[in-house]
Amino acid sequence: MDWLHTEEGMVFRTYGIEGVTYTKEGGNYVFTEQMSSPLKSEGKTLTNYGFVVFGRQHPNMNEYYYSYLAELEKTFLNREGYYYFNSPVMTYTDEESSELADITTSLNQTAQQYYAQFIMGYLDPENDKDWDSYIQTMKKLGLDRFCEIRTQVYERCNKK
Repeated sequence: MDWLHTEEGMVFRTYGIEGVTYTKEGGNYVFTEQMSSPLKSEGKTLTNYGFVVFGRQHPNMNEYYYSYLAELEKTFLNREGYYYFNSPVMTYTDEESSELADITTSLNQTAQQYYAQFIMGYLDPENDKDWDSYIQTMKKLGLDRFCEIRTQVYERCNKK
């Protein structure tokens, strides 16, 4: 996981294998002709080559393919009073990862069910009874433990 956040790892995760899925043109990484890209929807994707697409995307992706996003980012990050949150790196033990995986699966499934009911109008998030039911259900599934583990990991990994 640490390697995925290095320059080499981000290039590999974002673009794949040089000469196969991308070429380097100057300072830019450019998907080869057979690949789909943000500029071309047809073609193969990295998953066609067995890549699991998770991890940190290489910053060049926005600079090259989404220049308007890079410009927007520069504009907002330099604006006085703009709050920008950079996600911290969190390193979990095997035990923490295992416990979180179980809890997260249950929480996500239940949250999606409640969201659908809220959206469809079967439940009203502004109704205290409906909202409390949602929160209590999430707590029964381990929401408090989820928060506890994440807080402990954050504090351990981000000591100053």
